[in-house]
Amino acid sequence: MPTFVTVLTSVLSSIVARIFLALGVGLVSYSGMQLVLDKLKGWVSSSMSGMPVDMYNLALMAGLGVALGYIFGAYSFVITYQLTSKLVFGMKK
Repeated sequence: MPTFVTVLTSVLSSIVARIFLALGVGLVSYSGMQLVLDKLKGWVSSSMSGMPVDMYNLALMAGLGVALGYIFGAYSFVITYQLTSKLVFGMKK
């Protein structure tokens, strides 16, 4: 008959393994999506640097910089929200 300590050890090792697995998947996914976001920011930045100076200043005065900040912030939020849903153990939606 298994003792309480052996049952507790096997349950805790299973839980710890699941936590490390979920964190590892989340970290890899987040790192990949962060690379995509950085590439997208670089592409937007290089596209805007090709504009004439007056057009660039008008776009910034019109709020293009703030709008881009909102878009990239929303994209980062969606990525983070989707990755935190992977940290739910054993529950299926």
